[in-house]
Amino acid sequence: MSLRFVQFRSRAEIVANDLRDPVARYFGEAAVCLQRVQLRPVDLDACAEAFGVTVEPGDTVLVRTGMMRRCREQQSWAGYFGGPAPGLSTLCARWIYEREIAAIATDTWGIEVRPYETPDCSQPLHLIAVRNMGLLIGEVFDLDALADACAEDQRYEFLFTAASLPTSGSASAPLNPLAIK
Repeated sequence: MSLRFVQFRSRAEIVANDLRDPVARYFGEAAVCLQRVQLRPVDLDACAEAFGVTVEPGDTVLVRTGMMRRCREQQSWAGYFGGPAPGLSTLCARWIYEREIAAIATDTWGIEVRPYETPDCSQPLHLIAVRNMGLLIGEVFDLDALADACAEDQRYEFLFTAASLPTSGSASAPLNPLAIK
């Protein structure tokens, strides 16, 4: 149940079979949504193993913390953008690199835990992953319906496409992500 990049164009159009790390289901949404829950490599490995997922080179990993669903249920987005949030530890940089992951996306404002682990550096995982590895990063992905569909049929793989607006000279662009089960 892994993700394969079958197409990658210069305008950042991605088509892949997708891997879902069902982090929120594994740890429990309430636990993950607590402020400053740090997801470490051992956590990602345990989650993937529990759901029968193998992370392989070229995979895209989607990490759903449940934070977006929690904001909807509380009818408040206070703190979602820039406030304390669950996310990946900077220790995950090596995990991502060693597995040759092509892209990673989360349902949070940034992929890393907030407040950051390094008080003197903003978005340390971004710096390592984007600048040093060339990793594609997706943020504020609404993964709730997808997570529900995966849980319903117990299949955590699907076709994933994320075409961006055509831009030049930019490091980022809005995406139109789509998962096809």
